[in-house]
Amino acid sequence: MPNNPNLYRRTLLSAIGGSIIASAVSSFAYSGESASLKLSRADYLDRLNAIWHGQMIAAMLTVRFEHKVAAAVPINGFSEPMQFAWLDDDWYYEMCALRGFEKYGIDMNIDELGQQWLDNNCGSWGSSAIALENLKRGIPGSMAGHPSNNRYWWTIGPVFSADIYGALAPAMPNVAAAMARKLGKINGHAEAVDGAVFLAGAISLAF
Repeated sequence: MPNNPNLYRRTLLSAIGGSIIASAVSSFAYSGESASLKLSRADYLDRLNAIWHGQMIAAMLTVRFEHKVAAAVPINGFSEPMQFAWLDDDWYYEMCALRGFEKYGIDMNIDELGQQWLDNNCGSWGSSAIALENLKRGIPGSMAGHPSNNRYWWTIGPVFSADIYGALAPAMPNVAAAMARKLGKINGHAEAVDGAVFLAGAISLAF
């Protein structure tokens, strides 16, 4: 994974700006039975920064425990100062989806997302790597994560691809969940997509 601060900064700024373009509004409102939320663009940007940085910091702090049977060890901080984040698949899938939203619009369907995966060669591990192989074989995005084509359909691929849907639907958990349900099948199915729905909804509610 390349440690390129300029690449990271450009990618992050593109992601932040692209989210605003995709949302195409300067403020957001959610009306429920007894609550209403309004966000200025500045407030939205602040929370969006928290979403991107939060997942990056969490992944970078815990990557040393990945693929280990047990990891009951306190984490008190980074072992060395970090000035930038590396490029990692845990957030690259979301940046790929963001490019798709910019190209196809906020109603992007799963086959269009599949084409974006092909355009960006997106899919490097587990169910996502198999999804990319499927796409290259001509299997559409709607079937790339299906159990009949993807033996890792039940794993966490859709979950760590779902933050973007909550970010694009602030305080609208049903909208975020619907996007995760529709697009999460690119690299998973059934329970795996349920996890994506949960995470997208939780991030949306955090606004």
